[in-house]
Amino acid sequence: MHASTRLRRLKRTSKLTAGTAIVTALALPGGAAARPGTEVHQRSLHLETSSFATRGYVVDIETFGHHRVVLTAEKNGQLATYTVRGQVNRHRIRADLGRFGRVNLHFHGERQPFPVKSKSQKPKDKQRRCRGRKAEREVGEFRGAVEFDGQRLYTRLAVGGLEGELRRSYRQVCWFRHPRSRGSASPSQC
Repeated sequence: MHASTRLRRLKRTSKLTAGTAIVTALALPGGAAARPGTEVHQRSLHLETSSFATRGYVVDIETFGHHRVVLTAEKNGQLATYTVRGQVNRHRIRADLGRFGRVNLHFHGERQPFPVKSKSQKPKDKQRRCRGRKAEREVGEFRGAVEFDGQRLYTRLAVGGLEGELRRSYRQVCWFRHPRSRGSASPSQC
């Protein structure tokens, strides 16, 4: 058997295998679909801090997940946002902003509960039930260094310590119970 014949057979079988895998995947039901009336909240990590910079600007540093660091400079509704890939965990933010500076902060905090909604803000007809670990909040201090020089030096920031907050949420599946619809007879049946 020639090499070209073997190659053709190999291509044919690989196409057949790939096609079978795709058809099988499309035919099977999706496992991640939630029942109607349920909400699935994925886990997340969010750190944030804020500081005053030169010329009246306020600089906010936020993280989204374990890799995205967003630095925002704001003054009188004018906004400049710098988004970079960095290293983030519950103890540290580390990001290189290139020619604009760097962020290297270590977080020291204490757990604090989330603010509780008043009873007037909660819906009375629905009861929410959740399965999974509850979210956590820590308030504390970021220690380290933030060096930021805005483009054309419109603002500068160089600090060593900032107050901030850490929020961690875990995967939760929540559903709503309607107390009136469960086991109660309607007035027309009495």
